Amino acid sequence: TASSIFLTTATDVVSMGLLLGLAALLI
Repeated sequence: TASSIFLTTATDVVSMGLLLGLAALLI
């Protein structure tokens, strides 16, 4: 259960990082 929560949070952080990276490149 803890591993699944960690995986979900990790994927959320990665997705947010990718979005921020794309935004930085576009700006």
